[in-house]
Amino acid sequence: MKFVVYREMNYKYFSIMIIFEQIITQKIFKNENLNDYEKEFVHK
Repeated sequence: MKFVVYREMNYKYFSIMIIFEQIITQKIFKNENLNDYEKEFVHK
């Protein structure tokens, strides 16, 4: 019984971490795209 609860908590924690990771990577990706766009704009 304890083990099942522990597993469920682990699963919830894991899914939350995955969501945060996706959000963080998306922000980083958007920032990189913006930087690339700014560089191209400046060079042009």
